[in-house]
Amino acid sequence: FAGWLTVGTCIDACWFMMPIATLGLGANLSFNYCLLSRLLHLLPWNRTVPLTRSALKRILLQPPRPGRFQLEMV
Repeated sequence: FAGWLTVGTCIDACWFMMPIATLGLGANLSFNYCLLSRLLHLLPWNRTVPLTRSALKRILLQPPRPGRFQLEMV
């Protein structure tokens, strides 16, 4: 997150990163939904299931819970 903000602030061509960070922070504070953690969960070294449409849907649409994001295996 700090790297995202640093790049968005220091490089003029990356101005679009600041509204994304602002919306993401607002969603995290308001709804406890952290899109960044869910997107990081999609990286190959962070997941144990193959990346399919249903897995993508489960990761992105799973309702928020308190604590760290973990994929519920249903």
